[in-house]
Amino acid sequence: MTTVVWFKRDLRVADHAPLLAAVERGEPVIPLYVVEPEYWQRPDTSERHWAFIADSLSELDTALRKRGSRLRVQTGAVVDVLHLLKQATGFTHLHAHEETGNDWTFQRDRAVIEWCTGNGVQFQEWRQFGVVRRLADRDLWDDAWQQLMRQPVLEAPAQIPAAPGVPGACDLTTPTLAYTLACPGRQKGGMSAGEKLLDSFLARRCIGYQYNISSPNTAVKGCSRLSPHIAYGTVSLRSIYQQTKANGDHPSSLPRRQTSLRSFRSRLHWLYA
Repeated sequence: MTTVVWFKRDLRVADHAPLLAAVERGEPVIPLYVVEPEYWQRPDTSERHWAFIADSLSELDTALRKRGSRLRVQTGAVVDVLHLLKQATGFTHLHAHEETGNDWTFQRDRAVIEWCTGNGVQFQEWRQFGVVRRLADRDLWDDAWQQLMRQPVLEAPAQIPAAPGVPGACDLTTPTLAYTLACPGRQKGGMSAGEKLLDSFLARRCIGYQYNISSPNTAVKGCSRLSPHIAYGTVSLRSIYQQTKANGDHPSSLPRRQTSLRSFRSRLHWLYA
């Protein structure tokens, strides 16, 4: 049996429950990312987004190679890609994180669930953000958020069993885009860039966060700059939350640092809430 791990807005190897669960099954794993042409024709997509994603996919592929695997990047509708992959490999399980996107991605996920049901594939999803689907009572949301954020951060798997005869294909050719948005000085994607930003924020940039974010003159440096890394999952929200809490709660942390990081953590509640 083979498990496909479908990467969406979770372009990392650490704190990645679907990937770790696939490895723990002890069967071959196929890491998959799908470039969806219809998605890239939507008005809320641009070259800026793809450039960040391409950076992140390249680094993700490198991280997977170090662990004995490779990233398979294919272009097409996800259901069509999965159907062809099912014919080629006979995979039985599909793992993914829930995606907090727009209605287009939500309807695509519903189509994938329907395809899995009709093709004998067990589809399992994990939460990673603040949205709790099918929550019976909104008053229970904060407890659910806190419970998720306080769970241990998962280590990246040391080895990932590759599926024999299924080569990776990390082709990052720019898709046909709805529009091109020139973005000089854009933020670089990838896990290492995200961790570097988080480190610099915790080391010095966080001081005065609650004041600096309100002015365009100070926000460019005073903000964490982590938004795209959170959005595309190069660093997990849980890891960011726990590192900022540990840093702010440390006995050596100055009161103004504690206040700034407390303000930052409160903002994390707003993300995908």
